[in-house]
Amino acid sequence: MATIFLKADELVNGRKGSVYFTRKGRRKEIAGVQSITANRNLSTTTFVTVGTIRKQNRITGVEGNGTMSLNYWLVKEINEMVDEYETTGVFPEWDIMVVNEQAGATLGNQTVQLFGCQLSGTVPLAMLNAASDDGMTFDINFSFDNSENLESFNDPQRVGREG
Repeated sequence: MATIFLKADELVNGRKGSVYFTRKGRRKEIAGVQSITANRNLSTTTFVTVGTIRKQNRITGVEGNGTMSLNYWLVKEINEMVDEYETTGVFPEWDIMVVNEQAGATLGNQTVQLFGCQLSGTVPLAMLNAASDDGMTFDINFSFDNSENLESFNDPQRVGREG
């Protein structure tokens, strides 16, 4: 029986894509994102019952969180949100949209919208680093309330066959 495999020209390049922030109804493409990862974590509970020694698991909830590595100039964008929170006591609503693009592949694009994002953890206020010739970057953590796949990849049309 022949098996199929994904050809290299169908691989998704992690550098091809865009990240957008939406704040106050305004969508803005963000230059300087080094990386972004958004995850959905499934919470489970263990269930045991008489009549079996097996433990069963049941999904009880979903939580969205992620991380971003950003060029240092974006500290301005992030700190504006923290400043607004410190001034008003209300953290501004913002969304993140991530677009994976793969020109030339039959996969097409994938677009994911993350709704109700909130920062968590440490947010840098100022930085200097004399030991590095590379541009300065910082990492932030965030959570999100909901997500939606606005556009999903197609199944690959160019596959290899072996066997």
